[in-house]
Amino acid sequence: MIPYWQNGKVVYFTARATRYTPYNEYETYPNGELKKYRKLKVRDEKNKQISELITNKVLFGADTLKLARQKGYILLTEGAPDQLAAEQAGEPCISPLTTTFSHAQLDEVVRTVKGLKVYVCNDNEENQAGEKGALATALFLEKQGVKTYIIKLPRPEGVGKIDLCEFLRDNGIEAFLKLYPSALRLPHYCLLHQPLPSQEESNDVKAAFINELADLALNVCHYDPLNLASLQQKLAEVLKINKTLIKTMFRKAPGPAVEVHGSQDRPEGNGENPEQGDAERKSQSTMLVELTGDLELFHTGEGRAFTSFQSCGHTETWPVRSRSFKLILKERFYRQYSQVPRTPALEDALSLLEARALFGPQQPVFNRIARLDNFIYLDLSNENWEVVRIGSGGWEILQNSPVRFRRSSGMLPMVTPRHGGRLDQLRQFVNVTDQGWKLLAAWLVTAFNPDCQYPVLTMSGEQGSAKSTASRFIRRLIDPSVTLLRAAPRDERDFWIGAQNSWVVAYDNLSGIPAWLSDTLCRVSTGGGNVTRLLYSDDEEVFFDARRPVLLNGIDTVATRGDLLERSLVLNLPAIEEKNRKSERQLTLEFEEALPAILGGLLDAVSLGLSRIESVRLNRLPRMADFTLWAVAAEPAFGGPASTISFLQAYTRQREDSHIFALEASTLGQIFLGWYASFKENYPLERGCWLGNANTLLRELENSLPEAEH
Repeated sequence: MIPYWQNGKVVYFTARATRYTPYNEYETYPNGELKKYRKLKVRDEKNKQISELITNKVLFGADTLKLARQKGYILLTEGAPDQLAAEQAGEPCISPLTTTFSHAQLDEVVRTVKGLKVYVCNDNEENQAGEKGALATALFLEKQGVKTYIIKLPRPEGVGKIDLCEFLRDNGIEAFLKLYPSALRLPHYCLLHQPLPSQEESNDVKAAFINELADLALNVCHYDPLNLASLQQKLAEVLKINKTLIKTMFRKAPGPAVEVHGSQDRPEGNGENPEQGDAERKSQSTMLVELTGDLELFHTGEGRAFTSFQSCGHTETWPVRSRSFKLILKERFYRQYSQVPRTPALEDALSLLEARALFGPQQPVFNRIARLDNFIYLDLSNENWEVVRIGSGGWEILQNSPVRFRRSSGMLPMVTPRHGGRLDQLRQFVNVTDQGWKLLAAWLVTAFNPDCQYPVLTMSGEQGSAKSTASRFIRRLIDPSVTLLRAAPRDERDFWIGAQNSWVVAYDNLSGIPAWLSDTLCRVSTGGGNVTRLLYSDDEEVFFDARRPVLLNGIDTVATRGDLLERSLVLNLPAIEEKNRKSERQLTLEFEEALPAILGGLLDAVSLGLSRIESVRLNRLPRMADFTLWAVAAEPAFGGPASTISFLQAYTRQREDSHIFALEASTLGQIFLGWYASFKENYPLERGCWLGNANTLLRELENSLPEAEH
């Protein structure tokens, strides 16, 4: 039995006969020859009872595609033993069961190998069955725009057949790797390895052979001028015909001329022929678009064009206009044509793809966190595009995400979470009080709930209280980035661009918050956006809409305006005694070692919140009601000492303190507090009760000011 593996799972089976397989009428051809292979049946008109999930379009060796993308090439060989031998030797390889792929598999082969350099290596045998299969496969792929090279295994003298498995067994992988440079495309291969017209053949036979090669080179393989000149030179030497005559016959060959496909070494046009450069660019842009047949194009609700495609067993999603997708297109083009696409051609191709996306279906695209049905999905942002699915019964890592995530240039991969960890393992790396820990744990769990409001987490404390270190560790845990902490943005546009390209908005060492930034933080905390004019346009607008967790730190209390304080969790970090200090390097090493377990504990807390949220009931709900309910639901997973205060107690105290912060930060509040203290001192019998109207109070406050401030 031969299993077909895809993404680590068996998805199809075939069976191969051995010398012990009994002969009977069901396992032989009409001529009595034993059938080598039996395939698992699939659903058709005669077998409607078979599940549609069983398909024979699966490629044998599909799990080596990740390695193929890394190396830039893939090997196509003949039969399961050859594929297994190549894979065990470290080569990316797919294979049919026989000399060629079935019709059901051909479309999948083309989609799979797009953007890769393809090598075909079949059996070398006296009856040439393997070679004929290699030629048929190469011809089909070349017609689909896939540059394909044929490797001919050296067959020892007196040996009737040699296959890849036998060659690797007898000679090793190093000997096989030396065959790659000698691989040839169809025209050169036919010229060197196929029967040629003899000198005694008529000129018509020779002309027919030349025309056939010209058609292959020009209309199928689209040879560039250098390869074309090499082929014409070889042809002249082999057939002993004047090279000028061969060039003339090539020019008269039917079909498009090779020049329209462009060459890296050709000029882009000059004053004598102004159309030349445009024709070449148009050709390259067409070739670029032809390499995108496997792409799914769509747009988001904000009108931004995206593309998704399969790569190495997973789905990737990129903005069409992103730098990363441009590099992917350039890489595909170079692998296919051994040329670098020119910038105008690339821009033309991207414009067409963008138009197709904007006129295509609308799909949501998420950044780091997404909610679908009863599950929360976390993008680990690693090279395998793995995601974590969190449900009420726990969490698991998925190879393929059911939702689309985008990657920004600054995002870094998260660590792989580990089951069995605890969230309170983070406590040893952040300098917070018991009350502060409850608030911090609640903020962390809420940061993984895309349907909740996000209170602004602010850390303040004197120098040396490890505010920045704690902020970096928190950001590293839930949204790692090239720049973990940033300086305050210059304007609102910079703020929203940063919020769109990351999940957590984190600003370091703030000495104060201007009014516009305070208002913006309020909007991003509970959900809001901004609209601005598109650059270099008169009437088009750009929409920024985001709800994000925000992390701020500074020596003094950062949030001072009442509306922001109402949406904030304020942590006052105590000073660290010298005897308890550690070097930042040592602390970071310990944190990185514990990080997988901490992240696993955080995911457990989110899962617990999902399982308990519907049963949480509170007598009174504060302003950030959804946040409060979610934090209470997940609180049993926060950990910490048993004597620690509850989250609700910590949150209530913090909200009461926030009113004092707002009063102390207000100029009018300071004036009022000074007057009130004087009033209580001068009129003790009133017991702090003052009676009067607003105008009288205003005069009282004005009279309490020093003379210079009136």
